Order: sequence, then C-alpha cells, then structure tokens
Amino acid sequence: MDILRYAALVLCSIALVVSAMGATILLSGRVLLYPELYQQLFAVYSVYDLVKDQIPQQEGFTIPELEQEQLTGTINTMLGNLLAYVRGETADVDLRLSIDTSSLMTFFEQQAAAVPVCPPDMDPYVDGQPVCRPADMSASVFISSVLKQQGIAIPQSSSVNLADMIDSENNLARVQQMVRLLYNTFYGCVLAVIMLIAAIFLLSSRRTVSFFRWVGASLFLAGLLGIVSGYLAQHVALSFLPAAAAAYREYIDAVVRFFIQDLNVISALLLIVGVACILFGIIFRSRQEKKKIMAPASYKA
Repeated sequence: MDILRYAALVLCSIALVVSAMGATILLSGRVLLYPELYQQLFAVYSVYDLVKDQIPQQEGFTIPELEQEQLTGTINTMLGNLLAYVRGETADVDLRLSIDTSSLMTFFEQQAAAVPVCPPDMDPYVDGQPVCRPADMSASVFISSVLKQQGIAIPQSSSVNLADMIDSENNLARVQQMVRLLYNTFYGCVLAVIMLIAAIFLLSSRRTVSFFRWVGASLFLAGLLGIVSGYLAQHVALSFLPAAAAAYREYIDAVVRFFIQDLNVISALLLIVGVACILFGIIFRSRQEKKKIMAPASYKA
C-alpha cells in the first residue's frame, strides 16, 4: 500500500507541476490581450507618427477620426475595441469611421473632373485602370462608372466599419474562439491545481510535514521551470523566427519581453510559496520532534 501511495503522490506531484506551470504561462499571456502593452510600444517605436505620415490629407474631404490631431486617439480606441472583442467582452468588432457621403462623392467628382478628356477613338481604360475621361461623359457619370468597375461602393450610412473590410473571412471570430479556449484551459489548470493539492493532502495521510514537503517541492519546481521557459523563449525561440518575420524582430522581441516580465514575476511567487511550504514543513517537523523529546522528561518529572 505504501508503494502505491508513494507512486500516486509522485504522479500527483508531476501533474501539479504541469498544471501550475500551465496556469502561470496562460496568466502571463493575458498582458497580450490588453491595449496598454501595444500603446507603450507604439509610443516607443513612433508607430503613431509613422501612421500619420502614411495617411494623405486631401483637400475637400476629410475623415474626422483620421485628422492629425485625433489620429492617436483613434488608433488607441480602435485597438481597445479590437482587443475587447478578442477577449469576448463585446459581440462585434467596432472599428467605425465617420463618413460624409456627400462630401466624399463631391471629392471623387472633383478628382474625375481633373482627369484629361480622351482624344477621339482612345480607350479610356488601360489594363483596367482609367487614364482619361470620354468627352461625352460628365465627371459624375464617369466617376460612378469607374467606381462600379472597380467594385467600390460608396457607403450609404454616415459611418463605415473597417472590420467589414479587413475581416471579410471572419478570422477575428476564430481568434476569439481560440482565446476563449485558452481562458477555459487556464481555469481548468487552476481547478486541477486545487484538486491535486487536495489529493496530495489525502495521500499524505493528512500528515502536515509530508503534505507541505510534496506541495512545496512541486510549486518550487513549477516556478523554476517557468523562469527557465521565459529565458528560452527570449534567447532561443526568437532565433528561429521565419524570414518573413525577421523584419519585425525588434517589435516581436519587445512584446515577448513584456510577456516574460509577467511570467518571471508569477514564477518567482511560485518559487517563494514553494520554499515557504518546505520551510514550514521542516519547522513543523522539528517542533514535533522537540515535543516527543520533552514529553518523556515532563512525564518523569
């Protein structure tokens, strides 16, 4: 029976190490689902300024959210809304921009009016792209024809949701499902940790010293493995980045550092709790031994 009990304690201890380590890694990964991390990176690496330089400012038509003064706030709001959807806190992805359709159409007509008129017998399209405007076609009719041929529809509402354009294949919903699965896995790991600690308590015949020794060693090992995993992720795993992602190594490395910071903190807490449990078991055992030594002396007296 003792051999079976010891084998069961070993198995429970190994399972506790795996469950505690899994919960630690998943809890550390939560930092990747909140906008504060990315906002710090955007500020450090001047991403806001880069986006501002990439968005042309057209006279005659502007999108309020994309104006230079409001662009930083717009990026932060959209990022927050996107991550809230990924976390499952909202039902839809809200990446809306205000659109004045009349101003937009007027802007297109002005651009069409600037297109040169086609000479006689010249095709206005070359490789599917407009190069000139037929002489018998007004600017408004011409731009309507071009937009139709290009498959561009002028929005009828006063706003447009960019999510409908960039996520036509519903990939964000798949990401949300994956994140939900990771959340459930985390809760499963936490529940497993609680149940395994209870199992170790029962298998140790409710002996305090044995219980704290097994639990402390398991938590200490889980914390140690967590710190080692963080080191390997930062110094080894990043060296295997595919060539396509090599250009973004600096940004990926920064994100990984944030993740590892949380991982190291939680792993260190596990180490401390593990050591505390082991020390408590040693102290408790020494007190028990002192009581056993002193008991006969007090009886003789």
